[in-house]
Amino acid sequence: MKYLLPLSFIVLLTVSCTRYQYLTVRSSDPAVQQNVKDQFVVENDTLLVTYDFKGADLPVSIRISNKLEKPLLVDWKRSSIIINDQSISLKPDEITRGSALSATSGVGRSVRYSDTRTEFSAVTSSPADLEMVPPRAYIEPAPFRVATEYFDNIPEAAWAWREVVMKDGGRVRKKVAVFSEQDSPLRFRTYLTLLTEEKGPAQVVEHSFYLSEILSSGEAIPGHKGPWVAKVSSGGGVVAGVLVAGVIGAAAAAASGEAKNNQGNFQGN
Repeated sequence: MKYLLPLSFIVLLTVSCTRYQYLTVRSSDPAVQQNVKDQFVVENDTLLVTYDFKGADLPVSIRISNKLEKPLLVDWKRSSIIINDQSISLKPDEITRGSALSATSGVGRSVRYSDTRTEFSAVTSSPADLEMVPPRAYIEPAPFRVATEYFDNIPEAAWAWREVVMKDGGRVRKKVAVFSEQDSPLRFRTYLTLLTEEKGPAQVVEHSFYLSEILSSGEAIPGHKGPWVAKVSSGGGVVAGVLVAGVIGAAAAAASGEAKNNQGNFQGN
């Protein structure tokens, strides 16, 4: 006789647990201001730089807007992002240019241009050291992700319970860790080199940020618009595997017992 495992036990093999950390970014740089869209902006007579950090793995989206009536050059070879004191070059291997309405590519670096008079598209292969920002237009490289891993090493003493308002108005308690700039597990700053002429003097702008808060949750928070990271654990699958192994053993024992009974009945007949 064949013995089939219930489907529910087979499904348990694929069970996993996902935990989320929702991140808050701050800046102590007096030149960096936060707007109503939770973007960080820096503006002077030459340019407007806008930072946005929304999405998975804390993406750093940088929009560089040229306020001048002549082109502005970004020297990517001499520009970098510094994460916890480690410098990483922002020089792209390939730059895709297009109108501001173009979707950002997930391959390489995608740059979007906006101009009220023209829309154009082209591809420039590596190397691309200098990148032009047309007069009264902007470029927006593809986001650079700076938090690709779950923060596992936060001391237990750093966590405290806080009531969080959900999108549906409900209130739940979540664990939250708060940091100063000095004890933050993640600090990063941008180092951008700009020129108004190809061989002219360089203008360097630097802006610093840090992770000021982590909210830990065993479930996704609907409507959350800030940055986040996630970790998938397969612990549930291990437990399920043990349960299934037990069921298989029990089924095998039952099958063996029934076989012996059938053999005894056959001999008795």
